[in-house]
Amino acid sequence: MQFPRSEQFTVHKLIVADRRRGGQDHVKSRKDRAQAAFLIEVLATDRPDNLAEAYEDALSQGPCV
Repeated sequence: MQFPRSEQFTVHKLIVADRRRGGQDHVKSRKDRAQAAFLIEVLATDRPDNLAEAYEDALSQGPCV
């Protein structure tokens, strides 16, 4: 079984939260943002370069639609 790297999972959570922003999934969106915020706080201290790289990689994939 493979698990995503923490920094990639964090960026994924932000993307998913944005997609769930409106409608009936707003509670899940809030939870996704809270999880991402916690991970960002930890990763920004422990592995800021990895976090920045995951963010840049997501941006290079194009807009989140």
